[in-house]
Amino acid sequence: MRKLRSKSGETLAEVLVAILVVAVSASLFLGMVAVSARINRQAVKADARFYKAMSLLECFEAEEGAVEQRSGSLRVEGSGVSEELPVTVFYGDDMVSYQLDGGAGT
Repeated sequence: MRKLRSKSGETLAEVLVAILVVAVSASLFLGMVAVSARINRQAVKADARFYKAMSLLECFEAEEGAVEQRSGSLRVEGSGVSEELPVTVFYGDDMVSYQLDGGAGT
């Protein structure tokens, strides 16, 4: 009786090991993506808190007279839409910031 053994191709064990390697690699990659997304969200929140605090500080300094402040408007254009927003602009030592009137600072 002749054995049916092919010289080309992979065995079942080799295929299962390859699938296992791909699955472990994919799970590690997805874990890294999840962690980087969480770190990115934390960084965005920290930046927003920092800029809000800086804007509040500039407003406080403007009230104290250390920073010059002017009112004006800011034109925002995009996708065929244009809008004028009222802003207060703060000028100080090498810093310029603005705050949307009636909104959060930027």
